[in-house]
Amino acid sequence: MCGIAAICADPSSVDTQYAVRAMLGETTHRGTDDQSVDSYADRSVSLGINRLAIVDVDGGNQPLHGAGGLVHVVGNGFLYNYESINMDMEDCGRVPPTGNDFQVVPYLYETVGRGFVEQLDGMFAVCLFDERTGILVFARDHIGKKPLYYVATKTSCFVCSECKGLAAALTSSMISGICELPPGHVATFDTHTCRLSVDRYYHIPRRPQIPCPRMVRALLTHAVQKRMRADVGVGTFLSGGVDSSIITAVASTFCPTLKAITVGVEGSPDLTNARRVATHLGIEHIVCTFTEDELMALIPHMVWHLESYNPSAINCAVVNYLAAQKAREMGLSVILCGEGADELFGGYLVLRDMGCEEFVKSSWQMIENIHMTECKRLDRSTMAATIEARCPFLDRGLVEYAMNLPYRCKLRRGDDGRVVEKHILREAFADVLPAEVVWREKEPFDQGSGGRCIISRIQGMVSDEELVRLQCAYPDAKIESKEMAYLYTVFRARFGDMGGSRQFAMFGNYPIMQANITKRTATSGS
Repeated sequence: MCGIAAICADPSSVDTQYAVRAMLGETTHRGTDDQSVDSYADRSVSLGINRLAIVDVDGGNQPLHGAGGLVHVVGNGFLYNYESINMDMEDCGRVPPTGNDFQVVPYLYETVGRGFVEQLDGMFAVCLFDERTGILVFARDHIGKKPLYYVATKTSCFVCSECKGLAAALTSSMISGICELPPGHVATFDTHTCRLSVDRYYHIPRRPQIPCPRMVRALLTHAVQKRMRADVGVGTFLSGGVDSSIITAVASTFCPTLKAITVGVEGSPDLTNARRVATHLGIEHIVCTFTEDELMALIPHMVWHLESYNPSAINCAVVNYLAAQKAREMGLSVILCGEGADELFGGYLVLRDMGCEEFVKSSWQMIENIHMTECKRLDRSTMAATIEARCPFLDRGLVEYAMNLPYRCKLRRGDDGRVVEKHILREAFADVLPAEVVWREKEPFDQGSGGRCIISRIQGMVSDEELVRLQCAYPDAKIESKEMAYLYTVFRARFGDMGGSRQFAMFGNYPIMQANITKRTATSGS
């Protein structure tokens, strides 16, 4: 896990090394173990990284280099299949010079070119510069678990893990041009022609699958096992909901000394159920409680880290951040989480009353937008505490299987008339957790933890007149509620017109859920 930055520009007009350091200066929270910047091609290209060391802690600093010393790489995230790639490399007589998981990237690139990205299994954002051709390549994982943004002009290309880093290196007139590299895409920038090309290398296949709880269990168990790989401490976030409880139960079979972190208001449903799960599994359980005042004090901090003014995203991110802080205090650097299950198995309450056709369409929209919703919220709130969060439910194999399961195995009406969401997932793990947890009704994270206690307080801070004024002054922001209005004032003070006419789409929207978010209350369940 790291924060990466890269610049290609005419060195007579831009000091590329200085600009990369400026970007890294805004994203130091993404990696505190090492900061490195290297320049190439007469300083027309610079690559840099803030590193959080997970494997090869002592010897794996970046940028990393290819066999001839002319291909250079910085990477953010983790490649779960790097050891398998290393085996093939070694069998071909090419011994990796470091144990860093991203060390495989320059070797793959030298072998297959830009197609290297299709061989990577993991969560990643990567930048690569080839001195031989003058080409900068940057790419993002299949689902968008790791962030990557860029600005391309007629003469330069700036790339960074977070928008705030780009803003630190750009002129004010360029900030509105910040773009997000979509998931499953790879881009190239030719330093000779200054031509940018962005292409999609991955689509989730649409291929109907046969429902099988044993297959769900096998795929998820393998996904958890892959994500236990680290040379540092690994734990889980345990909310007490079925998703995080399943992840914790499976992880505990691979690590009996597993630590599980729960955050919430004392007496909240999450704490009650999380304690029940931890006792059932016999694992170490760390509880972190909070007050309304503590949440309110953290809001400006999380708006800055999340680069968002969406009420649900900020509310959940604040609670996530508290959990990440506690994990860091306990000496953990890697956390396994339950994000992604609701998108894959139809867990959101907004989906419950939909017919089959609408349910399927909305589920696909949710998974295709998860990079700007749950993945963004989880990445930014954990990286704010310099913690790497891993999501077994978003493993490529499980995503491709679960997204193609029939509607009826995800939503099913029980004998009591209640619609049970994520039915096949619950069925797959019914024997490993207490029944009251396995069949617990879905409850939004910020509600179950007690984090929604701040909604009415925020709403009371914005008058009707102020809401109208902000809506008229900033139409591109599409401010839809008093809660959103307050968060936007915080966002605007830090980021101004970042994103320009796309500001709402990039920093305020939550597809499918947006209408419910603007109406939610502390007890609405949506």
